Amino acid sequence: MTQGNTLSFLTRLYRFNPPQIILSFILTILLSFFEGISIVAILPILGLTGLYSNGNSSSLIKILNNLGAHHLTLGLALIIFILLITVSAILQRQQSLLTANIQQKFNTHLTTNLYRILASTSWNYWLGKTKSDINHVISNEISRVTIGCYFLFQLLSASFIILIYLVLSICIAPFLTLLIFLGGGALFIILSSLVKKSRYAGAAISEYSRNLFFGISEHLNGMKEVKAYGLEDFHLKQLTKLRNEVENNYLKFNQTQTKLDMIYKIVAALFISMVFYVAIEFLHLGIESLLLIIIVFARIWPRISSLQNSLHSIAVALPAFNTIQKLEQDALNDQQIIQQEDRRIKQLESITVQELSFCFPNQSQATLHDISFSFKRGEFIACIGHSGSGKSTLSDLLLGLLTPTKGCILVNQIPLTTIRESWQQLISYVPQDIFLFNASIHENLCWSAPLLGEDEIWETLKIVQLYDLVTQLPNQLNTLVGDRGVNLSGGERQRLVLARALLRKPQLLILDEATSALDEHNERLIQYALEQLKGKLTLFIIAHRLSTIAQADKIITLKEGRAEITIS
Repeated sequence: MTQGNTLSFLTRLYRFNPPQIILSFILTILLSFFEGISIVAILPILGLTGLYSNGNSSSLIKILNNLGAHHLTLGLALIIFILLITVSAILQRQQSLLTANIQQKFNTHLTTNLYRILASTSWNYWLGKTKSDINHVISNEISRVTIGCYFLFQLLSASFIILIYLVLSICIAPFLTLLIFLGGGALFIILSSLVKKSRYAGAAISEYSRNLFFGISEHLNGMKEVKAYGLEDFHLKQLTKLRNEVENNYLKFNQTQTKLDMIYKIVAALFISMVFYVAIEFLHLGIESLLLIIIVFARIWPRISSLQNSLHSIAVALPAFNTIQKLEQDALNDQQIIQQEDRRIKQLESITVQELSFCFPNQSQATLHDISFSFKRGEFIACIGHSGSGKSTLSDLLLGLLTPTKGCILVNQIPLTTIRESWQQLISYVPQDIFLFNASIHENLCWSAPLLGEDEIWETLKIVQLYDLVTQLPNQLNTLVGDRGVNLSGGERQRLVLARALLRKPQLLILDEATSALDEHNERLIQYALEQLKGKLTLFIIAHRLSTIAQADKIITLKEGRAEITIS
């Protein structure tokens, strides 16, 4: 585990919620103190009852005498012991609750902060990313970091308890304490090399888990083709291979931990024997001091083992934390800079495209070259061209998802880049690849406009020719559409997405080849809906069939990134 990685993790955790981290730190110290006192003080306290002769040899007895406690009844001694245990138990519960609270809130913080950063990046950033990688970080890596937080608090707790026990044992037998401390420290240093192996295992787990997540996502997304081609066995072998690699790395980590536990238990037995021998043969300790040393030793040694195990678990979590940080940093480096809006627009009057060119990063040739055109509110603009001519790129530029490499887009003679936020409230978009939740028709329709009334929904369903279909369904608007709308036909899904776009009450509606996968009947239904909308809002339609754009006021033909304008 490198110092830089660990420090970065600790700093991030502390800055997340300083008051709670400090409170947890204080509770850990108090818990360590009371746990140590409650275990170690029992014999000296009983010694003050006269049950056995202690000869005031114990340093703890002397401390109690100096505090005015010279004789206690057995009942009072046991009450003191119970109180100490009770306080320790209460502190333990509070510390556990606080730790769990910090863990979960830190998980929420990492998730929401990552989403916030990702959401503010440019569309170019998403074009170069694999969604499964991002899902993997949010679903798996953040959870591993949360587990690492738990072991971090375990590490702090074990460290403070060891410190308290060492102080108490020094008061009883300094030489034996030194012996135990040196032996435990030597073993700790010798086995610290295993922490490095745990870090490597953690990095491997992150990489293989990422590949596995990607493989499963791609397999499920392409299930129809997989089954159609009879490739189930092939994909199963691929996924099994990836899962075995994850399994092997987890097992390697487990072998390291169990090896650690085994060594500690064997060495602990040797140390206990040595402590007995030295204490009896050379130091001639009294029975009460010997018992205290054994109690302290029995408590310290498992804590040293817990300390080492916590270090191993944190080492495994650090690569996951590094993955999160790298994704955050990549997103921040590409974060979209939204300029301060000089003006907000409430009504679309005109759109002007001036000498617009666009080239994707790392692409030698521009996708669009010096395109210029304009249209006014209420016009029906069509865009046609062969595959790869730049039609979808042009729609992305009009949506404000991409920024022109050269030239500009003016909305009401205002640069779109300066009014992006208010512009997004005036537009709706229907892509070729539809997006539906595995939820009800109502939930899917209200996704983009949550405050809609049912009357508005039914009126819009009439426009897109879905009214009769939905009214005949047993659950009507509460009918589930299935995963990606699988319970509906292709035309029904497309018209449902169109209805969702219209329910936003847009002033500009962009359809990006929304009818390309439909048969003539369903295309005619959408064409009929568009005819009803003509003049009521501005339409920008990308299509591959001339019948779809027969009513267009202007037709923009893209050819090799250049535009030809035809006015109907």
